[in-house]
Amino acid sequence: MKIKNVLIIILLNLVGVDLFGQCTGGTLVWNDEFSGSTLDMTKWGYQLGDGCPSLCGWGNSELEYYTNSTSNTYITGGNLVLKVIKQTTGGSSASFTSGKILSAGLFYRTYGRFEASIRMPEGNGLWPAFWMLPEVNNWPTTGEIDITEYRGDINNRTSATLHYGNPWPNDKYYGTDYLYSTDLAAAFHTYAVEWDVNEIRFYFDNYLIRIITRIPNSLNPASNNANVWPWNTNFHIIFNMAVGGWFTGTTDPNTVVLTKPTMEVDYVRVYDMTPVINIQQTPYNGTPAPIPGIVQAEEYDRGCDQAAYYDTDLPNQGGVFRGERVDIEACTDAGGGYDIGWTANTEWMEYTVNVASTGTYDLAFRVAGTSAGQLHVEMDGTNITGLVNIPNTGSYTTWQSVMASNKSMTAGTHIMRVYFDVAGFNLNYVNITTNSVAPITLIDFSVKKQTGHNDLSWTTASEINNDYFTLERSYDLTTWDVIAIVKSAGSGQSIREYNQKDYAARGTIAYYRLNQTDFDGKNVYSEIIEVRMDEDVKIYPNPFSGEVSVSFPQATTQSTIIDATGNVVSTIAASNDVSTVLLGENWSKGVYMLKLSDGRVFKIVKQ
Repeated sequence: MKIKNVLIIILLNLVGVDLFGQCTGGTLVWNDEFSGSTLDMTKWGYQLGDGCPSLCGWGNSELEYYTNSTSNTYITGGNLVLKVIKQTTGGSSASFTSGKILSAGLFYRTYGRFEASIRMPEGNGLWPAFWMLPEVNNWPTTGEIDITEYRGDINNRTSATLHYGNPWPNDKYYGTDYLYSTDLAAAFHTYAVEWDVNEIRFYFDNYLIRIITRIPNSLNPASNNANVWPWNTNFHIIFNMAVGGWFTGTTDPNTVVLTKPTMEVDYVRVYDMTPVINIQQTPYNGTPAPIPGIVQAEEYDRGCDQAAYYDTDLPNQGGVFRGERVDIEACTDAGGGYDIGWTANTEWMEYTVNVASTGTYDLAFRVAGTSAGQLHVEMDGTNITGLVNIPNTGSYTTWQSVMASNKSMTAGTHIMRVYFDVAGFNLNYVNITTNSVAPITLIDFSVKKQTGHNDLSWTTASEINNDYFTLERSYDLTTWDVIAIVKSAGSGQSIREYNQKDYAARGTIAYYRLNQTDFDGKNVYSEIIEVRMDEDVKIYPNPFSGEVSVSFPQATTQSTIIDATGNVVSTIAASNDVSTVLLGENWSKGVYMLKLSDGRVFKIVKQ
């Protein structure tokens, strides 16, 4: 419980956080529920005094004298209470008495999950803590684990810190502050550390706040002592209620304010962190989500990482709704709620669903983002949708529904997995509706490069309530431009052929996709087609240092070379035959653009 400066992580609206479950805790090996009438002396001892003569003020200019009086430490209503009283005792100059208990010599352990439910005090100068020291202590080289510390004048903030390194004043510490949305003195909250051979993880209400690794060593700053990772021996537990000290910014007893001078502990529990066998995965709301129906993305199954969900980073970057590592944020879509954000490739969530009847269904994915992506849906491990193309909607607050139509599902309870193949977009929900027949049967969609334009054609074998087709082009698979909207024939069972020309395509590679929209607004994308635009133009070498050879097609008329400032540096005359010219001998180093008369543009680099 030493003074420090720490990195602040702001966590707001931590509501509905899942309770600590069976994923990492293992077996309960020690606990105190404080259900008796007096402190259990088989589990706890007192630390007394003010630290004098060797460490007056406990090294922090603290203002309290610890006693074993039942006025300062007592059990009531199933809670341990450590209380500050303004008084002197024991011949000490300390202005306050308080309580401090520890399990040294009675209970200690190497590794585990250590958690306590605590209601904090309130008042300037109050400094409660739940922390750990090694049985053989040579502070700080043997390490310290501060699970939570708190300032009574900042009633929505607590701190979690590791201490290590060379002896004071050359010691080191690495800590995290986190802010809650309401007063921590108003209710009990859970503070915990999970500590094993390779990691130390701090939690607030089972929300992962900080993870610190041994290999690679992520201590920041790194230890300046040969014992670079001292947390590999037996540690015991400490609860204390300090007053004043450098951490609180209060060293004058006259500035201490005892608004609510009690630290209350409902329980303390220690788990052995052994792997859990037969982890149970259950529906988020207790019963499977009905199909047809809306499956909210954030209501994935309760369970463990890599069992009910998989997320590649820590912690929940949105900081709301649930305590696991899946990134959840407040949703800007109509209706509010939450969505899954910060998605990454290979992440997934699973949902226990109940399909009402065997048949075909439409899946409408409600998405928003600034880059194109792809996902697919599995049912009991079988891919039922194939890759679903997710468009760039323009922003993370511009929402759009993307359809995957006519997908087969069988009646009964199943595990549905939503898998992010190419991520970077947000997902609000999946609206699954019945669809007895496909809106269209697409036979083919193709693009052929012609002189001066590209021919796009597609053929359908049947159409049901089909409104129109939208043709889209991209050069980077991120930004898509609408190049044409083609009215469809509506409904029918005959073969229909469609054609559209694109005269504005440019560059080296163009990508096309076809979006079909029903009369009710549902839409579905085709596969993406890639077309190389430069097969008849050869530029070699590129980049170049001396001269560059450029070969043009017969259809080329006048072309120009433009430098990075927009100035024309060369003009190439019309050609009746395939021709090759040498360029660039007198050019300065830089980037140039070759602009053909048909509108295509190519980049040339001189090194």
